Amino acid sequence: MLLMRSAVADWYVVPSSSMYPNLLEGDRVLCNRLAYDVKVPFTDIIVKHLGDPQRGDVVTFSSPEDGVRLVKRLI
Repeated sequence: MLLMRSAVADWYVVPSSSMYPNLLEGDRVLCNRLAYDVKVPFTDIIVKHLGDPQRGDVVTFSSPEDGVRLVKRLI
C-alpha cells in the first residue's frame, strides 16, 4: 500500500477554503500521481514525462513557504 501511495495514487486533505464551493476545507481528494510524470517512488526524480497540466485541472503541490500540501485549480 505504501508503494502504491508513493507512485500511483494518493489522497490529501484540503487545507483551506480557497476552492469553495467545489471543495470544502477538510475534504479528502484522491490524486493520480501518474497524470503528468512517472517518478521514482519516495523521490521527485522523473523517469518519464507523460503530459502537461491543462487549464481547469485541479492540482496538488507543496507550498514553497511552509511545505503544506495545497490543492488548486489551474487558470
